[in-house]
Amino acid sequence: MTSSRHVVVVGNPGPVLPALAELGAHTRLSWLALVPDLARHGQGPFRTAHALHRDAKPEDWVTMARVLADTQEVSGVWHVGSQLADVAEDVAAELGASLVGGVPHPADGARAETGGPELSAKVLRRDGHRAQLLLTTRVQRHASGAVLTEDGPHEVDRAEVLAWCLDHVPASFLGSVDFVVTPSGLRRTGVRPWQPTDGTTELLRTRGMEAVELAWSVLTGAEVSVAGTDGSGPDGGPASVAVAAYGSEVAGALVALDGLDDARNVPGVLDVRALANLGSDVLPLSEGGEFLVRIAAGGATGSGALSTAIDGLARTAPTLDIVPSLAGSLDRVWF
Repeated sequence: MTSSRHVVVVGNPGPVLPALAELGAHTRLSWLALVPDLARHGQGPFRTAHALHRDAKPEDWVTMARVLADTQEVSGVWHVGSQLADVAEDVAAELGASLVGGVPHPADGARAETGGPELSAKVLRRDGHRAQLLLTTRVQRHASGAVLTEDGPHEVDRAEVLAWCLDHVPASFLGSVDFVVTPSGLRRTGVRPWQPTDGTTELLRTRGMEAVELAWSVLTGAEVSVAGTDGSGPDGGPASVAVAAYGSEVAGALVALDGLDDARNVPGVLDVRALANLGSDVLPLSEGGEFLVRIAAGGATGSGALSTAIDGLARTAPTLDIVPSLAGSLDRVWF
């Protein structure tokens, strides 16, 4: 039986549809989608679903949201995927509902100012309260990407980061606040909503948490249990975790993805995830393509966990049916 809560999902929920199916058993779900996403996934767990084209005006989306609110008051708006963040914000503002994840990516230009560490705080904010879930370092491995790694001790005190996040994290938000350490203190470089493909899911899972459930707790007002904020691994788990992935810089169809079991057998590897299905089309990362493989690994230090994740990736080998004019070697891109 569904409750009186009504949550509108904006964007492409493909990666979290299984979780939404479970959550939809006790909460009314509506979906505002792009036409291709609705055609791809169908109505799924949503009681109602409405789609518009990419060139739809902002007021068209807001009008559609009002129609949904007429059926039942909307208690929350959840933005998922990498598109329609502005739409999610407009809809939440129009309906007077809390918003999770629909935050744009402002940059303060602080990176060029200092050689200090580039850090990211994974945080949850609700009703004036915030909890730091992870403190990560983005380690550059390639010109077009970086590796996401959770470290133990930093030169920045975690309590200082928590206090600082209170002023830099929007209410009702689950995601990342990126910052650098400058001589004058912490400087924000961006605010990014949580996305299922950014590595956060794997990092949180090693701490006994699910990002989808955390997002849902913000929307429904449920209590949130946050663990692992002191940098130590719970129940004897690893103190540090790293997540690494690679994609392709050429286009083609994925015909084979070997070595996944070999990667799982590497000591310290926690999770090996194929992100593309065999037979699916693969686009270059530089053209909006997706990563092919993602691995989470643990260790006593961030650098050790990162080394293990890279070792696991080295055991895997994708094969593309490359169009002759685009033939070339795969370029492993780390994030």
